[in-house]
Amino acid sequence: MINHSKLKNNILLIRNRLIAGINLLTILFSLPNPVVVTAQVSETENAPELTLRQAIETALANATDIKQAMFDVMDADELETAAWGEVFPTISANMGYQRNLELPVNFVPAKFFDQDAPDGELVALTFGAENSWAGGVSVNQVLFRGEAFVGISTSRLFRQAQQENYRATAQQVVTQARTAYYSVLVARQELALQQATINRLRQNLEENRKRLEAGLVDDYNVLQLQVQLKNEEPDMMRARNKVEEAYRGLNIAIGLPVYVKMRVVGELESFDIQSKEASDSINQSLKEVDRLTAFQLYEIEEETETNIKDSRGDLRALGLLSDLQDKRILADYSLLMPTLSASYNLSWNASQKGTPDFFGTDRERARSQVLGLSLNWTIFDGFSKTTAIQRSIIEKKKIEEQRRNAVQNAINQVATAQDNIKRLFDLAPSLQEGVDLAERGYQRALTRFNNGVGSQLEVKDAEVQLRQSKLNYATLVYNYLTAKAQYDQAIGMVPFIDMDFNTDTITKSN
Repeated sequence: MINHSKLKNNILLIRNRLIAGINLLTILFSLPNPVVVTAQVSETENAPELTLRQAIETALANATDIKQAMFDVMDADELETAAWGEVFPTISANMGYQRNLELPVNFVPAKFFDQDAPDGELVALTFGAENSWAGGVSVNQVLFRGEAFVGISTSRLFRQAQQENYRATAQQVVTQARTAYYSVLVARQELALQQATINRLRQNLEENRKRLEAGLVDDYNVLQLQVQLKNEEPDMMRARNKVEEAYRGLNIAIGLPVYVKMRVVGELESFDIQSKEASDSINQSLKEVDRLTAFQLYEIEEETETNIKDSRGDLRALGLLSDLQDKRILADYSLLMPTLSASYNLSWNASQKGTPDFFGTDRERARSQVLGLSLNWTIFDGFSKTTAIQRSIIEKKKIEEQRRNAVQNAINQVATAQDNIKRLFDLAPSLQEGVDLAERGYQRALTRFNNGVGSQLEVKDAEVQLRQSKLNYATLVYNYLTAKAQYDQAIGMVPFIDMDFNTDTITKSN
């Protein structure tokens, strides 16, 4: 069953997020230093910081899909009002005045007035008065028309379906904003690794040039490093372009122009996917959003299907669409029944000579009233109505099949997200241990270098290994955060839409 109270609260929650996002947009575009560029998008120290929470709120305030879905809800509200209008009475009034500059004349046989008048003789007869008045009120009320009464309940269901579509759209927008944000973080981590590789090669090249001058190596070693450095520079450019592309993708996901600059907040390499709290403030927003919905590993069973049907906006919308088709079938059946309506007409007319006097005196005007009933019933129309009923029944079956397939796909999405998250949980300790080992190796190489035993090259190699280990772990965190966002959407409990952000515990919106 659809929980209409919960649906209403969800819609209000989304609109509150829209207001918060609009306020953030106002701040972004009112900073003293411009935050737009005319060329490529890149991360600079002067750009304003953007947390994950701000990115989501901006997306809710600015995404075109959200606005279109909101307009659909507003249009559904108007359609419900229009449906009620079909069963309300129709009241109309009319009034008119006519001044006869010359009274109309008709010719009638003279025998009407004189029996001795010759046959065929006509006399002129003047009709009417100089002033003519007419007015009235009419009321028409439908007493029974099955299609109209079915239309009222249909419009209500349609409005609820549009609200569910609005919620599902908001869920999709939030999920896209989250994944785009995470893509920037992982692209930035890859750029840092590539930069470390370039620095190591440059340092190594400088050391070998000095050795070449001292006669310790030949020029072939220097040439090899020069070629390797040139081969790595295109990778550096590709990594930088990937960061810029990720920023543009984030801008599009949250509804900002691609030339707006910002700096995302977060470090994947220091994010613990198994911890309940963020280890440092830079990941506070990432952890808060991640913890809003708890990950639960459970067996997929019949109860899972019921829960997903009740929580996911797209599946609830399909359920309402099926109910709408039931109403359509009922409306088609109602066309086989008669239509009964009542009417009432009250009219006045008056005629007078000389100067106009509004509707004249009691002797110069008359009133009439008419009350009527009308029954219309189509006995036979060439099977068009019965054919429409059968087609509506077939459409109902198609919708049910579509819904069944959508439910199975949703269950598969949940199961896939569960498997991915579980695998990443299992892999995280190993990669974290690899980071710790690389950290120890870097510290030992640094100690050897400081004691004159090792070389700067060993330190750089250890640093690159450390960064590679951190990148591996950061990629795991990225995969986890992305899978978690997909999991939240799959179970129909998306932060900022179905969950209350301002809480210290994980609570569901009622």
